[in-house]
Parts: sequence; C-alpha cells; structure tokens
Amino acid sequence: MFDFFRAYQGSIYNMSMLSYNWYSRINPTDVNLADKVREFATDGLEIKTKRWYQVTYVKTKDHRVKIYLDGKHVRTFIMPNVKLKGDTTMSVFNPQMSYSVSHILREVRVWSKALTEAQINADLYNPIDPDSDGLVAYLPIDFENKYNDVTKYENVVELHKATRNSPFGVQDGESYHKIVKPEEYGIDEWHHNVIFPSETLQKVEP
Repeated sequence: MFDFFRAYQGSIYNMSMLSYNWYSRINPTDVNLADKVREFATDGLEIKTKRWYQVTYVKTKDHRVKIYLDGKHVRTFIMPNVKLKGDTTMSVFNPQMSYSVSHILREVRVWSKALTEAQINADLYNPIDPDSDGLVAYLPIDFENKYNDVTKYENVVELHKATRNSPFGVQDGESYHKIVKPEEYGIDEWHHNVIFPSETLQKVEP
C-alpha cells in the first residue's frame, strides 16, 4: 500500500516492487518487468494509492513471468535465459528516495513451485503454514515476527535505508542506500487486527 506515487524525473515513474534476476516496477496504470517483452496485458489497469494490493509473480517453465493483481492475471512477460536459483538476493521495494515512498507491506511469500491461479486465490488473504510444501521464505511482517523469515530455511533479511534525502533524479548504486538495524529502519507503527479482504486499511476494534 503506497501513500502516493512519486515521479523521479518529470512524469517518469520508477516505483520499485521486486527485483530477483528481473526488475519489476509500478505506476498508476501499470505493473511491469523492465526491459522484457510483454506478451499479454489486460486493459484499463488502475492502481490507486492507500489501497491494498496482493501482487504475485509466477515464473513458468516456458520462460514466462505471469503477474497477478489481487489474484487476477493481468500481465505476462517473456523471459528467456533467466533462471531462478538459491543463494541469491531478492529485493522487495527500493530504499532509494526517488524510487519509493512511505508504504505498508503486509507480508512476503516465496515458493519453489509455480502456483496456479486457483492456488494463489485459495490463500490470498489468509496466513499460511510456514511448513507448507514448496514454501521457501515467509515473512508475516507483524509485531511478533518483525521482518524475520519464519520458515525452516531462516533466510537472512536485510533492511536498507536511503542515504540521500532528494526524492528526484536517477539514484542507482550502493552509495544511495545502506544496511541499518531494525530500530533505525523507520517503522512508524505495527498495525494489529487488520481486516482482510479490504480495499483500505481497516481494523477490528479490540
């Protein structure tokens, strides 16, 4: 959930979503993969601020990446020569000021298998068992677990923060961000008793 969209250069958006041997970004009318051939796209996609979205990326055996938004297939990109493997780094969002803004991240799941649309929708809004078959990383991101992976693999999670204050211009490279401790990361608050599914941030009154 983004508070707003920031154009880092005029009307050019580079709001980062995910990087893992590819680079995905988002703007008010699109979610895409940088420098990849688009094979399928639904019309009229609108991405609003201050609204929950569940974004799922599925890498298929025929060298495609399918993107699902709230469980619906919205994009397919052709990705020859891209292999997913262990012992590598996955980046979620981007700490650099011109590529991101204040946001709320609900959770992160990584699977070693390609989920079907039915499998995606079955647990779209529900917490899942950390020992689920094929689940290789799971960050519930709550007060109890913080930003820790709760699977048996115990993947290392690094928190990065911007080193520059300017929200404009190209900001590429390690000089624009640094690893920080959780207490330095800048979490304003942990949200409890959040209602799902819901378009906006709503909570059950205690």
